[in-house]
Amino acid sequence: MRPPHLVVTGGPTEAPLDEVRFLSNRSSGRTAAAIARQALARGWDVTFVHGPGSALPEGGEGWLRLVAVRTVADLAAALERLLRDSRHPVDALVHAMAVLDFEPERSEPGKVSSREEWWVRLVPTPKVVERVRRWAPGVFLVAFKLEATEEPERLAEAARAAAERSGADLVVANSLREVGPERHVTYVVDPRGGEARRCGSNEELATLLLDRIAAHLSQPQAPAGGRRSPGGGAA
Repeated sequence: MRPPHLVVTGGPTEAPLDEVRFLSNRSSGRTAAAIARQALARGWDVTFVHGPGSALPEGGEGWLRLVAVRTVADLAAALERLLRDSRHPVDALVHAMAVLDFEPERSEPGKVSSREEWWVRLVPTPKVVERVRRWAPGVFLVAFKLEATEEPERLAEAARAAAERSGADLVVANSLREVGPERHVTYVVDPRGGEARRCGSNEELATLLLDRIAAHLSQPQAPAGGRRSPGGGAA
């Protein structure tokens, strides 16, 4: 029996403004790396899709492949390729990457002069997590939702709304005010009900998520068409 194949995404994404400058978001990739590292210690196969400067997993007994991406388009292409690859099926996706919500309408050639005023129009990026069910209907999907609020009830509400849009099996909600080098509080929300589970560290979160994934994979799989789809009902 083959080991589980887990795809984990982590770190930031970038969008070029010109050939020198770019937009990005703050993300160390430490949470994603901790999840991947613990999966490797369990002997799982791990594909780690990472943005520029992300922390990387190391060690463990499992097989590790690193896939570097930069832009949201890079991420979408990489995930579609991985999730559609029947030669190495993906059992679960933990999508912890900080994906830009906006990018410049166009990237300027060369280097824009620093002596000029420069107006940049931002447009929404595609919601990559909402495409996952199209590429791999049966994959166990863990999505992440970052909010500014610290109230667990509001975090859980935002997480359930995100699960409704993406069809995620679990959503990890975290507050911008509770994320830092020394402290990272998260809440794991099951959209099917129950209270959100609070985790006080990346290691605690990794254990909870991987235990849930392992329990899911140990169960007899539902027949094709039984997976819940975005918007409710069955896929």
